Amino acid sequence: MPGKTAARPPPKLKRIVHPSQRSILRLVWKELLSLIAAFIFLVPTWTIVIVFLPVAIIAGWCLDRFMRTCLRESYPGFRRLNPWDAVWLAQTNSDLAPVSMVLITLEGGLTFQEIKSLVLDRMILAKDDNESMMYPRFMQKVVEVAGCYAWVYDGDFDPSHHIVVLPSEISSVEVLRTHMAELAVTPIPTNKPLWMLHVRTNFGANGDTVLVYRFHQSMSDGISLVKILCRYD
Repeated sequence: MPGKTAARPPPKLKRIVHPSQRSILRLVWKELLSLIAAFIFLVPTWTIVIVFLPVAIIAGWCLDRFMRTCLRESYPGFRRLNPWDAVWLAQTNSDLAPVSMVLITLEGGLTFQEIKSLVLDRMILAKDDNESMMYPRFMQKVVEVAGCYAWVYDGDFDPSHHIVVLPSEISSVEVLRTHMAELAVTPIPTNKPLWMLHVRTNFGANGDTVLVYRFHQSMSDGISLVKILCRYD
């Protein structure tokens, strides 16, 4: 009849075969072929991992030792960046500045010179029992040597370039938050050690001292730096 669509033929039914009715020999051969294929493809892969990975690690270690020995005089304190830190450093020129910050408030307050002396004693010039620098990163910058990034001592290092005074206009928590938001997106220059310490004395009604510590993420993680800043003897 006009206006009526033709009836669709019913779909073909597919007979469901119970696993118990299947050929056991066919199932065994199927599983056996799967195991053989997996063995053929995975054994070369695991061989490469087991053999070449240790070789690559040993070669990298030997290269690092060789470069330290040969470049010791030209680049004092030479030490290659690990791959993770190099990734953070490569993002410095991107739109997102890889900068972390630590905010510390000292109740009662300290003067700027007292803060500077503490930072020099506990961080920059701190030495262990063997008279070795405990935290050499505070006086080192990153340079590109032989196609890789490396930490070397900055011959022109000056603490006054890294320990600075916050503007006196920052006198409230709201203004401090706004200023910290601006600092968070401001890159740290890579031609100097990758850290800055901003100090604001006589802050608030109680005259506290505020420390805003900025550091590049390739330098260290925030938890380790907080332990350094809060270290006491």
